[in-house]
Amino acid sequence: MSLPPDKLLTTHEVGALVQVDPSSIVKWINDGILPSFKTPGRHRRVKVSDLIAFMRHHQMYIPTELEGQKRVVLVSEAEKTLRTLAHTFEGHPEVVVEPSSSAIGALVGVGAQPPDALVVDVDVKALDPFKIASSIAGATSTKKVPVILIAEAPGPTLQRRAQGLGATALVSPSVAAEEVLGILAKVRA
Repeated sequence: MSLPPDKLLTTHEVGALVQVDPSSIVKWINDGILPSFKTPGRHRRVKVSDLIAFMRHHQMYIPTELEGQKRVVLVSEAEKTLRTLAHTFEGHPEVVVEPSSSAIGALVGVGAQPPDALVVDVDVKALDPFKIASSIAGATSTKKVPVILIAEAPGPTLQRRAQGLGATALVSPSVAAEEVLGILAKVRA
């Protein structure tokens, strides 16, 4: 059984899940690498969704109690596009969004721990987004990861190229969240 993404955990509960001493959890919180807040009684609390994002970022094993959310990696060099895309997923607590402005960094993370979906802006300059789709589709460890390319004007020529190279879909940013959620419902059900 998975924990709800908005459930709040104590430092002792986080320590038990991560299999480290609660003092390490407090240090991570104090160092600003694990998001948390304090109750009026000054007790620290960590949201499950923040803990999962932290563990994925640090390539840590994620226990089955924390599974259940879908991880979606967003890649765009344009901060505005990343914010817009991340915003479209608000209201979907079943999805953990990991925005990245570094295509190379995102792909290293995808290789280390494949997400449930990868959304890539076709305007990424560091790497060819179409080659990214082809590489993800062709690699044994990531071939089941849906790759959704986004373009402001996803015309038929881009559609054919994207699908020919293994992309699951090519959509406009305004419908990316709905497309990803629909694909996740079909692929991972």
